[in-house]
Amino acid sequence: MPQLPQVAFISDATRIAGSEVWLLETLPHLQSLGLEPSLHLHYSPDLDEFAARFTERQVAIKRYQTWEELLEQTTPANLRVVQAGNPQTYAVLLARLPGPKLVLSHDQMRFFYPLGLEALYRLVFILTKVRAWQKADGVLTVSSWAAEFLRSLGVRQPSGLFNGVDPQRFRPASAEELPQLRRKLGWAGFTVLYPARLSPEKNHWALLRTARLTPNYRYILVGEGELGGILKRLAPPNVEFWGRRSDMPELYRAADAMLQPTLAENQSLATLEAMASSLPIVTSRIPAQLELVHHGQTGFTVEPSARHLAAAVRQLAQDSRLRLQLGQAARHHVEQNHTLAGASLRLAQALKSYL
Repeated sequence: MPQLPQVAFISDATRIAGSEVWLLETLPHLQSLGLEPSLHLHYSPDLDEFAARFTERQVAIKRYQTWEELLEQTTPANLRVVQAGNPQTYAVLLARLPGPKLVLSHDQMRFFYPLGLEALYRLVFILTKVRAWQKADGVLTVSSWAAEFLRSLGVRQPSGLFNGVDPQRFRPASAEELPQLRRKLGWAGFTVLYPARLSPEKNHWALLRTARLTPNYRYILVGEGELGGILKRLAPPNVEFWGRRSDMPELYRAADAMLQPTLAENQSLATLEAMASSLPIVTSRIPAQLELVHHGQTGFTVEPSARHLAAAVRQLAQDSRLRLQLGQAARHHVEQNHTLAGASLRLAQALKSYL
């Protein structure tokens, strides 16, 4: 049997974030699609259990401490794919790795901040990552709008893939399951979920103001981050902070709606997970979200101000039939366009075009 082309994925992560979860969900599918993936991870103790999960799924894991060690590890590969958080990783590796070599980017790329902050972020993004990416043979990203945005910045050969989720894992609750879940979680009344890192671009300030305008609704914030302390001090009584959770499928199934007033996304896995769970979404009218959520059909896209967000949440709270309609349409959209299997196939096809 001929040997499959070897694709070395390189990560500089020292902790698990959304892009690392994406690798865990996606790479095991590539072997059945004609590729032999390996993942090169830093020797961080925080990643030991994460690395073991790849091994369980038959994906080869190689750990490195230095750039030289990593470069030697990836020598036999037919293709190298760098996914990094630190711009220096791109600057160093893309200058030294032999081709073909690609960038895989989940970066949010454009932050819809006010008062010139968006322009400042764009400049920093260009001077750090975009400049380094010019040494790659191509850039893969996870949405069509992001590929077009990179093309406008002069990036060579950007390709827009798409994210996908497992609709069997993320699914709606049955009529019998729902009350059991809500009793288990201690949820009563209209409950709104927001899973996101507690950082500026996720715009939790708008959620806190929305919660003040809708004091009879309960808001559950899932995630950790640098703003956790100040957000907890400023939050009204109907906002709860649940930290990091491992039971997200159950939380999606038990909630009544998801509020996502984000100011920056590429293609949000949280959005897709909620949609697959038939959870109606109120989210910001920014390009990445408009690519997933169609206003009035699979959710609501509004201006991320408390007045607009609160009005949309009230509409969902007062109309159970609308919630059902939007949730069912959202799940159908995921099943047709954003399954994990479909996303893995598109990734495999993109990788093969460089072999």
